[in-house]
Amino acid sequence: MKKFLLVFSMLLIFQISFAEDVPHPADTNKDFKLTTAEFNAYNTAWLKKQSWPEGPSPVPMDYLTRAGFLVTGLSRLGEIK
Repeated sequence: MKKFLLVFSMLLIFQISFAEDVPHPADTNKDFKLTTAEFNAYNTAWLKKQSWPEGPSPVPMDYLTRAGFLVTGLSRLGEIK
């Protein structure tokens, strides 16, 4: 069991350390900063179950929740403050 946990931990760290920076689908200009306007458009698409050009479509609730967090400015995608 210890070997499994060690290997699993190493794989997880490897995956995180080489993760690609990908902007949130609501970040339409891909600057890794979600504006209120971008969030409002994403939220409207979610409310009306409209398609969205990037990422999963229609917009899933967990993506909308993450967008709501990012628009607060407390965190930027790909960066921990």
